[in-house]
Amino acid sequence: TSTLATIMSLRSNGNVGIGTSTPVSTLSIQGSLCVRSTGSCGTGAGEIYTTGGNISNIDVAENYPTYDESIEPGDVVMLSPQRVSYPSPAGDGTLESIGTLIKANTINANTPILGVISTKPGILFGYDIKDVPVRAVALSGRVPVKVSAENGAIQINDRITISSTTPGVGVRASDSDNTVGIALEPLTSGSGKIMVFISLQQSKLASPLSPLNSPAISVDNSGNVGIGTTLPTDKLTVSGNVLANGYAAPLAPATSFTLGSSTVKAEIPPSVLTAGGNVDLYKLATYTLSGVQALVDAQIALTVRVDSLESRLVKLENGSIATSTSVFSTSTLTTALNELGIMVQKGIAQFGTLVARQFVASSDADGTSSAASVTILAGNTVAQINNSLVHSTTKVFVTFNAQVTGSWWVGDKTEGSFRVKLSASQEGDVSFDYFLVQTEGQIATPETSASSTSPSVTQSADSDVAPVTITSPSAGPASSDQADSGQATTTANSTPLATTPVIADTASSTEADPASAQPAPEPTLEDTAGTAEAAESTPSETIVPNDSADTPSIDAPSADTSSTDAGSSTSPQ
Repeated sequence: TSTLATIMSLRSNGNVGIGTSTPVSTLSIQGSLCVRSTGSCGTGAGEIYTTGGNISNIDVAENYPTYDESIEPGDVVMLSPQRVSYPSPAGDGTLESIGTLIKANTINANTPILGVISTKPGILFGYDIKDVPVRAVALSGRVPVKVSAENGAIQINDRITISSTTPGVGVRASDSDNTVGIALEPLTSGSGKIMVFISLQQSKLASPLSPLNSPAISVDNSGNVGIGTTLPTDKLTVSGNVLANGYAAPLAPATSFTLGSSTVKAEIPPSVLTAGGNVDLYKLATYTLSGVQALVDAQIALTVRVDSLESRLVKLENGSIATSTSVFSTSTLTTALNELGIMVQKGIAQFGTLVARQFVASSDADGTSSAASVTILAGNTVAQINNSLVHSTTKVFVTFNAQVTGSWWVGDKTEGSFRVKLSASQEGDVSFDYFLVQTEGQIATPETSASSTSPSVTQSADSDVAPVTITSPSAGPASSDQADSGQATTTANSTPLATTPVIADTASSTEADPASAQPAPEPTLEDTAGTAEAAESTPSETIVPNDSADTPSIDAPSADTSSTDAGSSTSPQ
């Protein structure tokens, strides 16, 4: 009947409508539904009234929108800040908005877990949103969940949290993790799906004040605390920088360290301790840096000193100690030597007193030496020795190696030569040794003590007459006329004066009259500085039979250090 048709309708597609002629579902009820054994029910449109029910599927779910269409049943999910708007179910034309689903991950560790995508919910709430995919999120009951054993094997009753490596996958949780539920099945290794009872639980350590996408604080079963990591390996593991007003550590006994062959024990200085006796790590670090800087400064200063010493040693080895640009010219070495009475300059070493066990006269490449031996051939009375080391101020010491007849003397000293003269020719060859002492070239004149007197010579012809004292003049070249003739300056009583101070009288043979010997004058030192340039020539001797300089020259023999006969005599000229 028509009345029946308005109460219930059956469409050709099998949909049944109660209170509607256009059912859109297998059973569409326009009004309320009452399911009970006895008694009355409510009459609110769209309401179901029942005193009991039996649903074979075991979870309750609700639809949520998502833009990630890869999300599937078993994924653990959370809400993202990205929102979607849709018309209000009240039908009043207003819009509502809600966050969209994403797979749960540890990047958003402080975002609560929402649930698990249901495989086949027993009861599904919510409705489709136009043009936006939806997924049914299990709110309660038992659902299959994707899990992994990356945090260890999962046992029944273990709580399940989210994986740190694979979004949307559950793993065994620690006491501090946010969890989605309790495992109802085990997983010993690998990955797969197990039944999980939905029971959301947020960690008490999760900070609601932390900004989105910041690391969480975690505490594992051993009491290890992690900041910025969910896998702390120590009592406090921080993944990131730590900023604090101070750092302190308990004072521990000093530890010994072996450095090379030495063992060093570092003591903590009191200046780095806190008021409570702990070690202020910041102060300790700055104390250590200060010590390192002091070592660096000392090393730099030491390097400068070593470089300076090396430079001085190089100059000393190169013989440039006394050059005008030498580091020694005004430095400590020459000053120290001066304080010891030693003056060194330009190849000259000057001492106040020189004591040595032995002196050796060296020879140049051409044979020039300050000491040599000469032979006067029989019948000759003059030997001229040519030597570039001879100057007019040079002192010549001569030692005959045998007795000679008559007297002999040194004369004709000029630049580069001198002569030894005999008063009579000898029947055989006679030889003598000579050595040269320079009186010029000293660096500086030594200071004279208050008690000393100027050098002088005292001479007299008569022992009963007081001798006349003559102050010795500065050393200078003797006149060639005087040298050749044997003349000398004399006093008023005709006592001859030596042209140069001598240590002993002019030497003579043992046959000379001893009464004619003159008193030995005191030696004098030349005060003039510098050495006259001498012409470099190979030393030679000229034997002059009759006291003439026109005799051919004979090469002088090389320096000879043979001993002097007991009867020989030595005279400086």
